Amino acid sequence: MTIDNMDWVNPLILVLLAPLVAALVLFHAKTLHPMAPARRWTLMGVRAALVLIALLALAGPAWQQTTDQRAVIFVMDHSQSQGESGLRQSYEVLNRMAGALAGDTFVGVVSAGASAKVLRLPEKGWQKLEPDATLLETDGRDTDLESAVAVARGLFPPGTARRIVILGDGIETRGDLNSAAQTAAVSEIKIDVAPVAGEARPDVRVVRVKPSKSRVHEGASLSVTAEIESSIAGTGKVRLFENGIEVEVQDIAIEVGQQRNVSFVRTPDERNLYNYRVSVEGFENDAIPDNDSAVAFVEVRGRPLLLYVEGEKGQSDYLADAMAREGIRLQVRPPEAMPQKLGELAAYDGIIFSDVPAFKVTEKSMSVVRDYVEQLGGGFL
Repeated sequence: MTIDNMDWVNPLILVLLAPLVAALVLFHAKTLHPMAPARRWTLMGVRAALVLIALLALAGPAWQQTTDQRAVIFVMDHSQSQGESGLRQSYEVLNRMAGALAGDTFVGVVSAGASAKVLRLPEKGWQKLEPDATLLETDGRDTDLESAVAVARGLFPPGTARRIVILGDGIETRGDLNSAAQTAAVSEIKIDVAPVAGEARPDVRVVRVKPSKSRVHEGASLSVTAEIESSIAGTGKVRLFENGIEVEVQDIAIEVGQQRNVSFVRTPDERNLYNYRVSVEGFENDAIPDNDSAVAFVEVRGRPLLLYVEGEKGQSDYLADAMAREGIRLQVRPPEAMPQKLGELAAYDGIIFSDVPAFKVTEKSMSVVRDYVEQLGGGFL
């Protein structure tokens, strides 16, 4: 059932109605303007109406609807960390919780694995859902709860009170569930979690790979860090692959329940979209090999070129070295050798003046720099 009612965003503004109308009446009584009584009262009414309309607009009338119609969407973890026993438990919890809901509740189910899949569109009435073990093999190599919550958010029927229930161990290898939860909260969607986990199995896994920068320039250095967790103790190797080619390997020793961060430093020297994959191997009794690797991407852009005009020779050395480490080229010139044409300045991504006296820069050079900034949108420091 849906109930409609009227409300206000800023209801206190309506308190001003009485004093403003009183002020209008006082002004009307004291005015000395020669005017027919009928016209004067008509003008008074128009002014009062305008004041009323302005106050109503500022108070912000809002039409609210309240409903007792509910919709619940279950997000189920189908990753291999759950295993078949965890999957069976998840479906048992799902059938018990969904079966206890009121008969007029819309109920839907979304699978959370490497991708999000809709297992049941929201509809009234619940029929027992059987486990689909094939999803562990076809889609269980990762857990992307963020994508699953985003898909669930778009499935709710309009005009319903909305709730998402996550069934699983809560461990994600992709995405950011916190970000998805914040977006859902803005849409007034509540999220609950029902913890369900399968039997603990010996496992070493790469949780995620995080580059220090998602975008760099050619020649700039970045670090690639792999987060590794283990439920067994042992030694093994961590390998880094850059665009499919192994570029570095490190030995690692890890304890039960320990999380280790292993970092690699890379300096990509060509423009490209770089694929960094980190994998672990060599650990005995690792029961879930499908989560032994993870991937991250880094966009490498061309080296920017800046023009550095120095007033005192040798002052640019420190800045040039620092920028070179970030993949930025710095071309140093004295004021006398500045480009005199706009087309020549267009080759630079920015211009830096350092301790340059005005008398060393010609009017033509100043005009060219001005046009470079105003017409080409170039940067000037």
